[in-house]
Amino acid sequence: MSDTEKLTLQEAIKNHPKYEFRRACQALLWSHKGFSAKEVAGHTEVSQHSVGKWLSAWQELGLVGLMRQKGQGRKPILNLTNSLHQQALSRAS
Repeated sequence: MSDTEKLTLQEAIKNHPKYEFRRACQALLWSHKGFSAKEVAGHTEVSQHSVGKWLSAWQELGLVGLMRQKGQGRKPILNLTNSLHQQALSRAS
């Protein structure tokens, strides 16, 4: 890992608004310092599998690989385009 990459990860940890992204950046820095995947997983409170995925994503795509991609994450519980939800909201008003 180059000095520029380390600095970029450190700045991301300080300034990025998303906790999950900051956590992945910290995990990469710890891994680079020689911590095992098991140790990194313990410190970041994720599975070793997640740590491995972060490392792979970093190697393949760089910083972009650590960001949540479109379609990932929890889907919305309330869908305002659903007519049943709209009816329920209009009755509640």
